[in-house]
Amino acid sequence: MADNPATIRKRKSRERLAKLGIKSVEVKLSEKERDDLARLCEIRGGTTGAYSADEYISTLIRRDKERLQQQLTAKPCCAACSAVFSTGRIELDTANWHPLGRDDLAL
Repeated sequence: MADNPATIRKRKSRERLAKLGIKSVEVKLSEKERDDLARLCEIRGGTTGAYSADEYISTLIRRDKERLQQQLTAKPCCAACSAVFSTGRIELDTANWHPLGRDDLAL
């Protein structure tokens, strides 16, 4: 029995995502948060059209990582123990966050 075209497309889509290492993540959002997300996707998409929720959230993650790296670059060493913070890959021991102030790195 031959697969129908929709089944074939879905299988190929899953194979592409797996090859790229893309995994689904479930997020629980309230109705207001879902409405906010939809509105933000629409507005931030600009003239090219609304972002998908996936595009919007992955962009937020990339931009927040850049922001964190900038914050760590501004104060690259722990004042207490002189450990150097790694900004290439985020490798922070939480014990060394105190000179930055824990709230300085909070969202």
